[in-house]
Amino acid sequence: MCPDKEVLSAYFDGEIESSLMASIKEHIEVCSSCRKELSCLEELRRVLLAEDIPGIEESSVTVWQAINRLRKVTSRERIWQKQLVIPVPVATAFMVLFVSVLSLFFVVSLKQDQPFRTVSKIETLPVDVQIKTIEDLHRAIEGDTTAFEVTILLPQEPIYDFSGKPTLLRAAEYERSK
Repeated sequence: MCPDKEVLSAYFDGEIESSLMASIKEHIEVCSSCRKELSCLEELRRVLLAEDIPGIEESSVTVWQAINRLRKVTSRERIWQKQLVIPVPVATAFMVLFVSVLSLFFVVSLKQDQPFRTVSKIETLPVDVQIKTIEDLHRAIEGDTTAFEVTILLPQEPIYDFSGKPTLLRAAEYERSK
């Protein structure tokens, strides 16, 4: 079985261990395709080491011209790299418009911070409404469309309803006691 091209190239460059070197050398003596591959590698080395390669300068120029054409086609000018030319009157008009819109926005936002009108005198009328539950309070607030102040007085002392000594009950006993 023939060694692959990388192994033959390493053999040609002398980069193979001495134990493998002998077996590859024996194989090359018998195999014509491996000898042909080695002769191609030798020819390539000879061409690359030659001092004067005919046509190399023309090829080099042609290759660099092709590379530069590709660079021009593929490289797009970025938006931040473009030079933008704006006439002075247009720039001035834009700035005046920008400042006007900004100041209008500022004035509107200031007015929105003051949702209520200022009232010079507020009349207070004490009304005593007995509200027993949260639902009663909600109905009283929802029913009146005028603005009013609500003061909720809480009991001074906590009221506890003791119904007996705490005990642990099973679920079945709890259901029977209902």
